[in-house]
Amino acid sequence: MAKRNPNGEGTIYRRKDGRYEGAGYVLMPDGTQKRRRVYGKTWEEARRKLTEMLAKSDQGIPAADTTESLGKYLAYWLEHIVRHKSGLRRSTATASA
Repeated sequence: MAKRNPNGEGTIYRRKDGRYEGAGYVLMPDGTQKRRRVYGKTWEEARRKLTEMLAKSDQGIPAADTTESLGKYLAYWLEHIVRHKSGLRRSTATASA
């Protein structure tokens, strides 16, 4: 019987073109989850990229959305990421806005 990954860990498989593809669900800027893919020449490279992508999502950092403008993303980042970091001075967040 094949070993299965736990839910939320993503999957890695070999494509017909010889590359490896890793896929997993990540947080998007609008708060939803979306399946995103990463590619690598080796299984290990795809695993490393997938692990990094899922770790950022677990930290609450949303994946970039290609339909979103830079201004919208920076406004989201300032409101949801910067303002909630501990150890950050209030003047840093207000000077950025």
